[in-house]
Amino acid sequence: MRSKTQAIVLHVTHYADNKSIVHLYTRDFGRVDYVVYGVGSRRGKWKKSLLEPLTVLNIEVNHQAIEMLQRIDDVQLAQINVNLAADIKKRTICLFVAELLYKVLKHPMRDAELFDFLVYAIQTLEQCEAPHNFHISFLLRLTQFLGFYPDFSSRGQWLDLRTGVKNFGMPLHPDCISTEHTILLEQIAMSEDLSASEVSLSRADRRALLDILILYYSLHLDSFYTLKSLDILAAVFEYE
Repeated sequence: MRSKTQAIVLHVTHYADNKSIVHLYTRDFGRVDYVVYGVGSRRGKWKKSLLEPLTVLNIEVNHQAIEMLQRIDDVQLAQINVNLAADIKKRTICLFVAELLYKVLKHPMRDAELFDFLVYAIQTLEQCEAPHNFHISFLLRLTQFLGFYPDFSSRGQWLDLRTGVKNFGMPLHPDCISTEHTILLEQIAMSEDLSASEVSLSRADRRALLDILILYYSLHLDSFYTLKSLDILAAVFEYE
């Protein structure tokens, strides 16, 4: 089926024979892996800039649902993100978010609402002046689409990370957070802007919330392994 759709670059695997596997999240087909040739060559259409993490593309494909690896007939940039390439903090966040999505979004299922949210998130990161809370806010908001968004409306002081529900007493396991960090997550959740730049977080709070949300993901997603970009992200924001 020949189709035109948009896609977000999650990951690229290069091979020695001039072949690369490009892992994309598409608006119409969900997660799809494509085989491409000649990335970065002078005459090839696959310029390296097209494959930067979280680049949004317009692609034309002949989609075959039964094929493990698909082919792309034509590709163009859907939007130009100058700041994501130039700002080291935004670039690092892109690496982190792309790796997260590569591990989380595994199925070839259409979810236009999720795709539109991701495009909105990329545009917000490109335009925001203070990205220091963006990755925290993004991790939290993404759980709405993954099915385990915390129930902040429930009453209690302790947020149980296994159930996503607040309790008055500390649960009989260590996977919970206290009132202080729960309140900070609620403030981020209530932020009108995805960057949550108006929420005041100390360096220690930001790292604690990041660790909490990574643990939360690991409790609710099978085969959620350590993110390689996590230490890089923490280092870049060490002195924020």
